[in-house]
Amino acid sequence: MEEKICQIVVTYNRKELLFRNLNAVLRQNHMADILIYDNASTDGTYDFLKENGIVDNNRVHYYCSEKNIGGAGGFSEGLKMAYQMGYTLFWLMDDDGYCVNEYTLDELIKSIPENSKEFILNSTVVCDDEKNLTFGFLNIATYRDLLINSKDGKYIGYINPFNSTLI
Repeated sequence: MEEKICQIVVTYNRKELLFRNLNAVLRQNHMADILIYDNASTDGTYDFLKENGIVDNNRVHYYCSEKNIGGAGGFSEGLKMAYQMGYTLFWLMDDDGYCVNEYTLDELIKSIPENSKEFILNSTVVCDDEKNLTFGFLNIATYRDLLINSKDGKYIGYINPFNSTLI
């Protein structure tokens, strides 16, 4: 059975950052559909995405909530919606996150444990300086520290939810 992947991105009044995120996902080598869960933005997000051809893309599903239910609420509702649409893999990302190259989803897919039906994977999220981690963890704050403490490019036992997390 081929997996159906849906990127779920929650947004609220950050249309330019969302646009950068969506363009990066649409450039991925491994195709994923996109579900935008708009938490009742008031900054013209829908019109901006429409003007830039995003919402007309057949891989994009746009939903605008009647009220802002927060990031966790948006991800919860977005996951339910994507599951009901028949997706089997869910790639969660905040609107201000983005993939720096076209291989991010490929690498996450390659990291799925063999014969596993339950997993949570996360790609590294770095600051614009590409040296420091956006969200440090334990005693690791830099990308270099992470590499030193990883095995075969993988750091096991920790995840940064909602920042390029594949479930």
